[in-house]
Amino acid sequence: MLDAAIVVMRERGAGGLSIDEVLARSGCPRGSVYHHFPGGRAELQRRTLEYAGESYAGMIERAAAKGGSEAVISRVIAFWTRVLTESEFRAGCPVAAAAVNPAVGEEDLASRAAEIYLVWRDAVAAAYIAEGATAEHAEVLANTALSTVHGAITLCRITRSLGPLESVAESLRLLAASAERRTPADN
Repeated sequence: MLDAAIVVMRERGAGGLSIDEVLARSGCPRGSVYHHFPGGRAELQRRTLEYAGESYAGMIERAAAKGGSEAVISRVIAFWTRVLTESEFRAGCPVAAAAVNPAVGEEDLASRAAEIYLVWRDAVAAAYIAEGATAEHAEVLANTALSTVHGAITLCRITRSLGPLESVAESLRLLAASAERRTPADN
């Protein structure tokens, strides 16, 4: 159900998440949603947001462990390429949607989304730190990478093209390479 809920939130935002749509997409019986989410829609929204955040952070951390910032960039670009193409450019980031445009009464989701973003930023920054960047510089690089990728996702959805994401991928690789060439004194 959480996987189906993530898909709905990617397409419709937190405000557009409905139990009926999750049940239709997951194929689960109605009673199961109330068993797993006794708080109803609000609990489903919160747990979906947290699940999406944890999944994405885990993906970043696994990529960083395998190959540093270059692996993170490659993995994140591959992930969004798949999500965008499979959704025919309808899907965006469920965490960003909850943060930017919460429905009335769902402001707590926006606060939780901000916390999740910081976890992602720190996971990306850790990859840069492992490559020798200072914590301050790594945070700047991580903010740049996340902002650039998530801006490109929006442009891909608008243009119904992977062009913006492909451009961003190359720019981020150049940024990562230039950051790696800096000496600790330069940081």
